[in-house]
Amino acid sequence: TKANEFKQKIKTIGKTDSDADKEAQKFAEQGKFPDRELLKARLLNDGGYHEQSLNLLLSMKNKRFASFEEQLEYTYRLARVYDDLNQDDKALLYYDRTIADGRTSTKYFAARAALQAGYLYERKGQKAKALNYFQQVLDMDDHDYKNSLDQRAKSGINRLNGS
Repeated sequence: TKANEFKQKIKTIGKTDSDADKEAQKFAEQGKFPDRELLKARLLNDGGYHEQSLNLLLSMKNKRFASFEEQLEYTYRLARVYDDLNQDDKALLYYDRTIADGRTSTKYFAARAALQAGYLYERKGQKAKALNYFQQVLDMDDHDYKNSLDQRAKSGINRLNGS
């Protein structure tokens, strides 16, 4: 009840100045709350509890998600956790899967996966691969956080090209 109350406030009090504001507005109009376990896995990982997040995600391996977007998020979250645990091969496997599955989605997961893969290859000193992933971010259209993700990808390209 309380969650729905605050969700309604987004529509009347919220603004749409930033990409995050626009995402909140879409959430308020959409009517559906995020998958509870995916949200918990995200918050655990964001809080630095990578192993706990991974364990939760792995326990969800056979879960039937309510939507394609939730399945896409699941794959993306696995990639992020593996990245944060410095398991680069697994991270790249799930980043690539997220990109392939979500390239045309309006959710940000595929574009963010490409950005993170670009960062990973940049850290490894593999400039050509990093540039390829940063360019993929720019090539994806009509997704959440388009402006901010594009800016980060452009920064990566400029950094690698010495500009």
